[in-house]
Formats: sequence, C-alpha cells, structure tokens
Amino acid sequence: MKSLFFLLSVVTCQNVLAQIPNYVPTDSLVSWWPFNGNANDQSNNGNNGIVNGATLSNDRFSNQNSAYSFDGINDDITINLESISNTFPIGVSCTWSLWIKTTEQFAPVLSLESGNSNIAEFNLNIGYLGTYLTTSGGIVLESPGNIGLSVSDVINDGSGVPDSFFGSSVSDGNWHNVTVTRDMNVSITGNLSIYIDGILSAQTSSGQYSAIGFGGGYMSLGSNQFWVLYGNPPPIGPTDDQKYFQGLLDDIGVWNRVLTNQEILDLASSSYSGLFEQNDFVKIFPNPAIDQLTISSSSSLNENYILFDPQGRAILSGKLSGTTTQLDLSKLARGNYLLQIGEKKTPVKLVKL
Repeated sequence: MKSLFFLLSVVTCQNVLAQIPNYVPTDSLVSWWPFNGNANDQSNNGNNGIVNGATLSNDRFSNQNSAYSFDGINDDITINLESISNTFPIGVSCTWSLWIKTTEQFAPVLSLESGNSNIAEFNLNIGYLGTYLTTSGGIVLESPGNIGLSVSDVINDGSGVPDSFFGSSVSDGNWHNVTVTRDMNVSITGNLSIYIDGILSAQTSSGQYSAIGFGGGYMSLGSNQFWVLYGNPPPIGPTDDQKYFQGLLDDIGVWNRVLTNQEILDLASSSYSGLFEQNDFVKIFPNPAIDQLTISSSSSLNENYILFDPQGRAILSGKLSGTTTQLDLSKLARGNYLLQIGEKKTPVKLVKL
C-alpha cells in the first residue's frame, strides 16, 4: 500500500508539473500561477490564491479565462506565504516574474506584508514607492507610469533599510513581462534588478541586511497590502484610488534563485510547446527583437508563418525551413506584431524595437 501511495504521489506531481510550459524554469520554482481558470499554484507547493473580486479574462494570446482582470477599486488576490517564507532564509537569492497590461500611472502590482512589523517588506508598484513606512509616517517616491521596486530588509528590532528604485514604463496598454531579481551572489549586499520584456531596465544594491522579512504573512496581487491593512496615514501615501490596480495580470512565478539572462528572456519571449507535435519545443527569440527574429524547434517543422501588423494586415509570410528559420525585421516599424505559425496555432505577440 505504501508503494502504491508513493507511485500515485509521483504521478500526481508529474501531472501538475506537466501543466507548466517548457519555457518556465522548474529548477528552484517556489510558485507558478498561470491563472488558467483559477488562481491555483501549479508548482506543487500549495500557495493557492484567494480571489477577491478579480475576474477571469483573455490572456496575451487571446485565450479565454487565462488571466485576471482587476477593477482598480477593491479587487485583489491574496496568497498565504507560509512555504515561500520558509524558502528565503538569510542570504538566499530570488526571482519574481509576471505579465502585466495596464495604463495606470500610479498603482500597486504586487506587495508583501510580513505581519511581524509595520514595514512594507516588498512592493512592486507603478509610479510610486513607499520607504521607511510605518502606520504613522514615511516617504513616498514618485515616477508616474514607471515600474518600481522597494525591498525592506528586516533586522532584529523590526525596522528595515529599504531600497527603492524605478525602471521604465509599462503603462502603454500593451502586455509586458516584468521580472525582478535579488542576487545575493555578486556581493555581500547583493543586487536588485528589474527586467522589462527580458531587457535589464534598472539595477541597485539590495541593502546591507540579508533577509527579506516575509514572515509567513500575505502576498497581495493587485493591491498594496500595507495600505490596505493599515489605511492611508496622512500626510503621506497614495490616494484611495491608488491603493488598487486596474488592468490585467498573468503568469506569475517565484523562484528561490536568480534566473539566468536566457531564462529571463525566455519568460519574456513566446517560447512554447504543445502547439505542434507532442515532443516539439518551439522557441522564438529574441523578443523584443531589433533587426532579426529566430524561430527554432526540436524537430523540423513543415508549417507556414504569417506576421501581422497592429491593424491585422499580413506584412510578412513564408514557410519554416528545417529546425531554424530567421526573419528579417529590419525594415519594420517599432511596435507590436502577431506571428501566426500554422493555420490553427495560437498567435504569438512580438515586440519590434
């Protein structure tokens, strides 16, 4: 009976992991929320989300019920971080990644509140960041439309030394991948980095103390957990309509290591599997692209491709040759495009720089 239980456990684990796309690294994966019909964690760690008002919507590939829409009024998704808090001890690196679509100039995206103190330990916001925050005061930095990260390292007395900095804007109404890393291997203090669409946007030191104080508290998607829990302490802090996020979020992942540059680019690119033969792995890179785009696969593909502009006009077409095909994008204008491979395959969004 024990052997049968073990076998069933292994099969169940493999089936769950099989739902994670091949371009998502599973090494050191803590949680993966694909939002495919629900807010469940597909990593086997059980960090399932509790949906508070957010509604299912289309993802960046136009798949129905595959992303969550937030109204900017009172929608959010909360997640108990018991396993995550035990995964990031002192000195451990980590990576967070998500897809976002919004036009917000000031809004929270992802926040963590430890419950051990009134320090906002980890905030990924648009347009504003709080530093040295308590229920009685603090400082707010502003950079409208730009994605920003603030990390407070918690020390013995419950206080923290926050590091707050901004990357570039993601508030243009298009889908963007945002990945943030904390690399504790480069120095004693480590580095914090923000990547937008696979490209490094900003970087700073991660602080002189080495622990992020998650403390088994809650992670909030679509709201600033600090402001929600403790109100809006005057004279600082966002207005009521800036405490919640309006827009779409999808494909959120957490790892207890720093992903490689290629892994980050793969998350931002539309590398995917399962759309062709069962054992094919198709990779499209770089995305965003400047002059040249490469389509590679694990086996030779006999498929036609069409590239559509934002108005839906076919501007480039041809047939994939062998396992690698390169497309010349040098004459195309900057912007978003859709690449269709095969007649019934899901189109892939491309960004031309």
